[in-house]
Amino acid sequence: MAKAAQCLNARGFTTPNKKAFKAQSVKNLLDRIAIAVVAPEKVSKQRKLQPRNS
Repeated sequence: MAKAAQCLNARGFTTPNKKAFKAQSVKNLLDRIAIAVVAPEKVSKQRKLQPRNS
């Protein structure tokens, strides 16, 4: 998860709260994606990754 966070940060992506990714935030994101795939009707909000404004 830490390597994935490093890659997302290096490419300029931020969390929905405009912060850098950490291992736990990557895990949370993957958990939400898994839920959306299994039960898309239960997903209340679709959040997209936004590139970080440098």
